[in-house]
Amino acid sequence: AHGDALDALPWKEAEVFALVTGRIIYLSTDRFDIMFAVRALASDLASPTKLSMLRLKRVVKYLLGTSGLCWAYKFQSPGEWACADAYGDSDWAGCNTTRKSVSAGLLFMGAHPVDIWCSGQQVVALSSGEAEFYSAGTAAAHLLFIIHLMEELKVKVRGWLWTDSTAARGIMGRTGPGRLRHIQTRFLWVQERVRRKDFEVKKVLGKINPADVGTK
Repeated sequence: AHGDALDALPWKEAEVFALVTGRIIYLSTDRFDIMFAVRALASDLASPTKLSMLRLKRVVKYLLGTSGLCWAYKFQSPGEWACADAYGDSDWAGCNTTRKSVSAGLLFMGAHPVDIWCSGQQVVALSSGEAEFYSAGTAAAHLLFIIHLMEELKVKVRGWLWTDSTAARGIMGRTGPGRLRHIQTRFLWVQERVRRKDFEVKKVLGKINPADVGTK
């Protein structure tokens, strides 16, 4: 049965798979809760299998059952939206083929979500802490973009980077890789930004980290 699931789809079904997946990819730009699943569907576009179609049907059923979900943007005073909070999370070695991890996150201005992302990491992380550090780097990049964008608009914004990984916070709070010699040095720019106090690194419990949705 497992072998049948890995059989290639007939071309007509493959055409339907590509059409529906393309529409869901477009929809996922506003639906953080399906981004992780959509990444898996998109990776199967070149050669979809019967398992790919089963995954697609599962996502479609979920969307039909959650069609009433929406982003809520309540009224905020200037003092409330002058605070930017970026939440990052990672799944360690989530891809069974490449063993690469996924970085996911959300960015809020006050209580308003203004940015979401779910992307594959470029390198293979050798530990969960390393994967979380790379994810924090992605979140830091999104956070700094918003901070600098608001500066161009003459608005001072304070930034906080939230992660549930003690190891990632430890790496960001020191200078250099320390004992983790295998960490890609091009990601160590985050440490300099933390030292410059461009933003603060904070702890969020894993159970309430909103970025966790993007890694499952």
